[in-house]
Amino acid sequence: MSQPPEPTPVPAVPPAPAPEPAPEPAPAPPAPAPVPAPPAPAPAPPAPAPAPAPSPAPAPAPEPAPEPAPAPEPAPEADDDVDWSDPVKGKEAKRKANQEARRLKREVEELRTQLQTRVDPAESQAAIEQAQTASALEVARVKAAYKYGVPEAHIGRLVGTTPEEIEADAKALGAAFGSSAGGLGRGGLDPSDVPAETDPKKLAAQIPRFH
Repeated sequence: MSQPPEPTPVPAVPPAPAPEPAPEPAPAPPAPAPVPAPPAPAPAPPAPAPAPAPSPAPAPAPEPAPEPAPAPEPAPEADDDVDWSDPVKGKEAKRKANQEARRLKREVEELRTQLQTRVDPAESQAAIEQAQTASALEVARVKAAYKYGVPEAHIGRLVGTTPEEIEADAKALGAAFGSSAGGLGRGGLDPSDVPAETDPKKLAAQIPRFH
């Protein structure tokens, strides 16, 4: 008996190659660094406040108007019926008269005080000097007229700004009248009757008051 054929050897199947490991995923790219936000612009400095306009200087307060002088009270009417032979009535009438005189004197002093406050000292001094000069020249006229025999009615014609000029004018005028020296032609004025005023209070009383 024939032997059965040997079985054909089955070629060995090579083992399947092991699968290659999957490639590792590429690392993710690093996240981009955050771009810093641009700095906020610095706040603009506040506009300087406008300098306050200088306030105008206050107008000077007007000087208070001087109080009007009180109207003088009417003087009491003279009492024609006063019996001056009666001592009691006469004494009463005299008392009233003295009281009225004191009241009037007080009013005069108040008015004088008010007038003095309204006069500029410089004007007052100038007026006093002017009054002194005028008084001295008037005395010089009277003396020159008496010395050179100028009649009283013509004293006003003597001119000059100094006693010497007045005397020279009086000499010429006296010669024109043909009067002898030693006294006034007519009128008999005595230069001692017209003294030069030197009292400052009296000179101040001659100053015109400006209101």
